Amino acid sequence: MSELTMNLSKYLVLHDLQGLCESFSELFGVATALLDLEGNILVAAGWQKACTNFHRVSPVTSARCLESDTVLASQLAEGQAYNVYRCRNGLVDVAVPVMIGGSHIGNLFTGQFFFDEPDYEHFRLQAREAGFDEQAYVAAIRDVPRYSEAKVFGMMVFLVRMAELIGEKGLSNTRLQDANRELEKRRLQLEDALFKVADSEQKLLSILDNVDAYIYLKDRLGNYLFANRAMRNLWQASPNDISGSRGDKFLDAETAQALRANDEEVLREGQIVRCEETIKPLNSEISRIYQSTKIPLCDRDGLVQSICGISVDITELKTHEKQLHELAHFDILTKLPNRISLANRLQQAIHQADSRSTRLAVIYIDLDNFKVINDAYGHGVGDSQLLDLAKRLQGILRTGDTLARPGGDEFVAVLTQLDSEAACEAIIHDIQEEASRPLSIEGNEFHITASLGVSFYPQDEQHLDADHLIRQADQAMYQAKQNGGNRCYRFDPLLHKHLRSQLVQLERVRSALEAGEFVLYYQPKLNMRSGELVGVEALIRWMHPENGLVPPIQFLPLIENHDLIVVLGDWIIDSALEQLERWHAQGLNISVSINIASRQFQCPEFLDKLKVAMHLHPLAVGRLDLEIVESSALEDIAKVTAIMRAGNDLGITFSLDDFGTGYSSLTYLKRLPAKTLKIDQSFVRNMLEDPEDLTILDGTIGLAESFGREIIAEGVETEGHAEVLLRLGCDIGQGYAFAKPMPAEQLLPWLAAWRDKHARRNFRRVPRAEVAVLVALAEYRAWARQVQEHLRNPAAAAPATYESLRLCSWMDTARASRHASNPYWPAIGATDKALRDFSSEYLAPPKACADAGPDTEMLLQYVSAVSADMASQVMSLLD
Repeated sequence: MSELTMNLSKYLVLHDLQGLCESFSELFGVATALLDLEGNILVAAGWQKACTNFHRVSPVTSARCLESDTVLASQLAEGQAYNVYRCRNGLVDVAVPVMIGGSHIGNLFTGQFFFDEPDYEHFRLQAREAGFDEQAYVAAIRDVPRYSEAKVFGMMVFLVRMAELIGEKGLSNTRLQDANRELEKRRLQLEDALFKVADSEQKLLSILDNVDAYIYLKDRLGNYLFANRAMRNLWQASPNDISGSRGDKFLDAETAQALRANDEEVLREGQIVRCEETIKPLNSEISRIYQSTKIPLCDRDGLVQSICGISVDITELKTHEKQLHELAHFDILTKLPNRISLANRLQQAIHQADSRSTRLAVIYIDLDNFKVINDAYGHGVGDSQLLDLAKRLQGILRTGDTLARPGGDEFVAVLTQLDSEAACEAIIHDIQEEASRPLSIEGNEFHITASLGVSFYPQDEQHLDADHLIRQADQAMYQAKQNGGNRCYRFDPLLHKHLRSQLVQLERVRSALEAGEFVLYYQPKLNMRSGELVGVEALIRWMHPENGLVPPIQFLPLIENHDLIVVLGDWIIDSALEQLERWHAQGLNISVSINIASRQFQCPEFLDKLKVAMHLHPLAVGRLDLEIVESSALEDIAKVTAIMRAGNDLGITFSLDDFGTGYSSLTYLKRLPAKTLKIDQSFVRNMLEDPEDLTILDGTIGLAESFGREIIAEGVETEGHAEVLLRLGCDIGQGYAFAKPMPAEQLLPWLAAWRDKHARRNFRRVPRAEVAVLVALAEYRAWARQVQEHLRNPAAAAPATYESLRLCSWMDTARASRHASNPYWPAIGATDKALRDFSSEYLAPPKACADAGPDTEMLLQYVSAVSADMASQVMSLLD
């Protein structure tokens, strides 16, 4: 530490100034620091965060920070009262000088913030020059606050006053130190004079009268023997009035008694006593504070015969100390305890609750959408409303409770001496009602609500301190706000444990991405009619070092509402496009589709990142398809449409994934420039036995054709699925019937094997009028399965009769149709008759099945064979 800094430490109590800097930093949301003239930091608040976020150390950024500090310090050294400096990158610093007794001893710095929207391109360039992570660096710049010049002026006024208070305290400390040194020097001189000039009373009186302190002598009974000129002037009394008098002649009884108690300690101990004494003479209305030194005067035998008192007025110093304490511990606007004072009071309340076996509650109160008031009417009106609310909330609390304002539109109440947790419900209700009272501003009424979070003490968890309880209440309040606001949530330890577990898992996913543990698998998309490979879908997998291959369902839901999904999504796009280029080099030219999470799609930098990706991978033009889920596409139709059109301009196509599971509407389908609709696998998987799913599939295909969209079906698991889809007019599909997702290196070998064994599927698309036959067959298959289940378990629900099915009705109406001449028709008629006979014998009445007895297995085989024959024969008619 430099000599200058050591000298400053003598004048300023740096520990006391720490709270002042923290209050200023919390109030304005900027970093604050006191530096000496050599650039050494004496105290600081928020500076470490600023350095971590955007003052990364490199030759580039160090030079630019040095530019700001050097210019500010040099201009303040020239006598400026304050200075605002705007760096070349737009960041703004503010500084004011700290003066002690007319001497410039240091500078108060605060910053950084912006007046205007920053030039992010400049910072991206700066990040690249300095070798930083560009995205993290720009994200840090986005967190830097933006202030108007009017708010900076208010900040400046406060900063200048803060510097004045520091200077005044330093001056007072300097004077007190000088006075103490002078006092000690005079005391030594006095002792020497008492012994050396005992024979010269006049000389002694002359010395005492000219000392800049209040000096007096008292006998053992408290009678004044002597008072110097300063003392006589203070009491406006002559030497004769004072001599022989006691203190109660000039002071009130309480003050005289307090002074006498200090005198008796000197007489009793025979030692020097130093103490602070508050004195208000009877002839004055103003109390003053004195630093008193009381010295025992002994005879030759060592017995105390009298007391010499020397007092220095330190009232101004105490006033400044009180002002600094209030700034460090109380909110400037409401005069309520701030966060520092709240923590101290809450810790005391915890000790009391432990000693008295009572409970306490911490209530975190946050006003919902209060920013609207500040934005519409200014912070002056907003502050007035907050001040009024603080008074009303104080009126609700009981004696012994605490109301604090940590900052902004947040308050914290501490309720003490509760018999149970339910004992505070009425107060919580009153707080929420009062905080939600409508506000009348300039004739307009605003309905402001409040979100509350409550934590209680004690809890099962041990070692809870004030900071823990405040954080718990804050977390509960955040949950209330996340669920719509205007409600109160109690802190849930189980939920907190779950959130902590989620945080651990998030960090594990983040480390996995950094360690390269994620891989992409690819599932082929095929033209089911020709067998041609038309593309692949990239699917994320986690190659976990302990758990093996982890499917996405086990980690994607965890991060879908976290920014980590954006980072992972960027990695997927880059990796898939690199693989696309490798396949191209091997002679395989296909497209790749990638699922885009809603959070990634809505990210402001999404389009910029796509532009960079397409520039780095030009082969992806026309071969990259982005799949977005229908629900996210409908959140902001205008914004989504604009993004998709911009992507189209880059050569990117879009598909609506899981189509039909959201809130589909013709308006959305018309406006969204999606090339493809992906039918959700939940409809495809059950379509062979679910008439409703089949009807939805048919309708979706017709809708896509009407709007000129391509269609692809997911979940094609069997050849039966493929046949029905082709007959409905859907040619493109993907699913286990063709291939499971596979690593990139397995695609070419799979494709070669697929081409060798594949045969063309020449299924004719059925006319619209005959789609009903496919629907009837789906109902029929479900009926056949139900019949077999009932045969195995007669207690199961009885199936309907064959005659009630749509297929049976179709057979009756179709006998005179064109199918009657079909060569398959006689066989179909025979099967139809067999089914009718079976239904009549075993399903009407249903109880007959219960008598099947030993023939059950034979019946099962019969039903299975006849049912399969009927389905295949009817399908053959459609060709």
